[in-house]
Amino acid sequence: MKSSERKYFFDNKVPRQESNPELNLLVGTRQRASAEFDLSAAKVLSCCSPRESERNILIEKAFPNGHAALRETVLVETIRDRKNWGKFLFLLSRGGSIKIMSPFVHAGELIAPCESDFQSVADLCLPDRILPYGGLEKLFLEISSTISEFIDLSQKDLFLVTAFILSIWFPDCFQAVPYLWIVGALGTGKTKLLRLLHCFCRRALLVGDLSGASLYKLSSLLKPTLLIDEFEPGNSKKDTDMLRLLRTGSVPSVPAARNGQLFTTFGAKVIASRHLPVDTALASRALLIRMFPTAKNLMPLDQAAIERIADQFQPRLLMFRLENHSCVESFRIQSVLLESLSPRMKDLARALAAPLCGNKEYTETLLAILREHDRDAAIERGLEPEWLTVEALFRLCHEGMADDRLIAEMTVGWIAAHINGMLKFRGEDLKFTARKVGATLKSLGVKIESLGNIGRGLRFTSILRQKTHELARQFGFDRRNLAPLSSADYGNGGVPCALCEDFGLTGGLRFVEFRRERPRVSRPNPRGPLFSKRDRI
Repeated sequence: MKSSERKYFFDNKVPRQESNPELNLLVGTRQRASAEFDLSAAKVLSCCSPRESERNILIEKAFPNGHAALRETVLVETIRDRKNWGKFLFLLSRGGSIKIMSPFVHAGELIAPCESDFQSVADLCLPDRILPYGGLEKLFLEISSTISEFIDLSQKDLFLVTAFILSIWFPDCFQAVPYLWIVGALGTGKTKLLRLLHCFCRRALLVGDLSGASLYKLSSLLKPTLLIDEFEPGNSKKDTDMLRLLRTGSVPSVPAARNGQLFTTFGAKVIASRHLPVDTALASRALLIRMFPTAKNLMPLDQAAIERIADQFQPRLLMFRLENHSCVESFRIQSVLLESLSPRMKDLARALAAPLCGNKEYTETLLAILREHDRDAAIERGLEPEWLTVEALFRLCHEGMADDRLIAEMTVGWIAAHINGMLKFRGEDLKFTARKVGATLKSLGVKIESLGNIGRGLRFTSILRQKTHELARQFGFDRRNLAPLSSADYGNGGVPCALCEDFGLTGGLRFVEFRRERPRVSRPNPRGPLFSKRDRI
């Protein structure tokens, strides 16, 4: 390859570079010799192009005495040139040493930031230097106080937004990134909050009318934090494709295939809408922030304020990423703290808790907020076919226990009618057919049998009852879901069930064995009639 040809890299792993004193532009509080970034003696273990998933330089350097090789990560960031706002530079961080470099030649190739791609989105927010961030607590409080000057949020939502900002500076450290879904009526300040988040988020890009093609192209090429305003999806094919791309964009290993090419949609996203997400699967990937009209005298967010906030926090947040990347990447939250959360919420909790660097107070506050969000999400999940079917089976397993008249057989149509009755009692207008319930039962691993001339259904054997209790535990049901509110408030659960005890589904309720009255048996009268038949004649 000729040296005149350019090879572009954007915040990816860069091949080992030649030491060049002319490019020794250092910033930060510490300066070290350029030889510390000379990777000529190191073996590059992995390297990727800009259109692959975001990773950093991973190098392996052998010790002279023959000991095990040392693996080390070099963080590479793209920043703006302070002297020329339209140009871009590389910032490399390795072992506590930070260095800024302009394009350089390696193996006959000119390695440079992808300026052509940046110019297409001039509003992409990038820092132009690094500054000390002053510690986690100070940075966290300053971000929260700055947001509260312009936006009226509850204390819980303000804490969650601040934790989200810190989390999305480490998208390459998590198996799933959180989404932020902002809901509010007209004039509640949703767009103002998006403009403010544009100053804090890593590589933020604020867009309005976003198509599916723009979503996967921007995400794959620039890897931004997308701030999507006025997102009101309908029932068209275009909106359905957009929802599907957003669902797959929360994890890094699910690319979108278009015209024989793979594009990644992975990245943190903030979505502002007037309505709650209608897609339950997408809603489970997002943290809900509600906004209401306010009478507070808040500061106006003009362009001067935006530039001032971005110039104040972007360099500090970049330093926060560089100094804490290894700590966040290796962070493991205790599993006992996540026991009460759903699997999807556990992934979000890990991503939000890792940048808190083990701060006990912040972590406890975060988990308390996430548990509340998870309880709200469980209500929405309760209308999904799988949840309704498991709840119906769990109820039917305990029907008739008080008088020893347990159900032995039941058709699929009867189960569908039971589910529709539950929905009607709750005021829902959903209806499920027998075919829909049968398909759901098969997906849950419940075996459907032929019940003779009455049709297809289930035989409630001991094996099926154990399977039902196992499904109830996995889907988060217990006996509190079956007990009336008047009984559950007083801790009464009704008739005891041995399987509920074995699977831990008692819900903390008390159970009482009812004393069944013996049926009265009529005995013949030992005394004879007073008059015989002959006497009555």
